[in-house]
Amino acid sequence: VLGTCGVERHRVTVTGRAAHAGSTPMDARQDALLVLGRLSQAVYAWTAAHGGVSTIGSVTTAPGIPTSVVETCTFTLDQRHLDPAGLAALWQAAQTNLARYCEEGGCTFTVSPLFQIEPVPFHPALIGACVGFLPHNFWLARIFMGDSGSMFIGLTMAAAIVSAGGRLDSSTY
Repeated sequence: VLGTCGVERHRVTVTGRAAHAGSTPMDARQDALLVLGRLSQAVYAWTAAHGGVSTIGSVTTAPGIPTSVVETCTFTLDQRHLDPAGLAALWQAAQTNLARYCEEGGCTFTVSPLFQIEPVPFHPALIGACVGFLPHNFWLARIFMGDSGSMFIGLTMAAAIVSAGGRLDSSTY
């Protein structure tokens, strides 16, 4: 662990056009769920290219009946990275791919930010102290960190997280 990952979490709504599933040809559909299907495959590729992690965590569709093409598809996208540039690259890739798949599918999209926090790398001295202590912690251990040492590390990590100043929209939870 080298720090606290930064987070970009957004709610995305893709809007297409509801149409009767039985009478609308496949190539004439503006299916909002199809945009998410394409995006959900691409998220793995762009995340692998930039590092970090990305998760599509929740999905709702409307009208939500089996005989209609999906008009709206709302989902959450959570992206995390330890490097600010990497986090920005993940979010840029998401927007670029979303715009492309919406254009190809005849859909539009809107984005609402839910949560953002900047990455916070741990101080090199803290990382060095932990790494320096590791050789003493293997079997047959000669020195034990004990409660005081582990509590100090926990306090330092908690302070780093709190000082990062995450912005949370409490109405979304």
